Amino acid sequence: MTSVLVEARGLTVQFQGRRPFLSRKPAPVVHAVSAVDLEVRTGETLAVVGESGCGKSTIGRALIRTVPITNGRVFFEGKDLTAMPAGDLVEV
Repeated sequence: MTSVLVEARGLTVQFQGRRPFLSRKPAPVVHAVSAVDLEVRTGETLAVVGESGCGKSTIGRALIRTVPITNGRVFFEGKDLTAMPAGDLVEV
């Protein structure tokens, strides 16, 4: 039986846009990734396929926490990476 290596549950990433110059309208929110679930077991390979701008790279960056995660959880070998301080990630 293979163990789960990487797991994401409800992974959501949003970016705050810029408010137009001299505008009273609020800054737009860009919904880059919405509620992605994935599971990769030891020995498996995952391919993410899609159009340009659909969030493939953002998912990868969120998994390794180089972009802030708006919602959801990421686990590596059962450890919750989203609950760890950034300094502790080096040890994982």
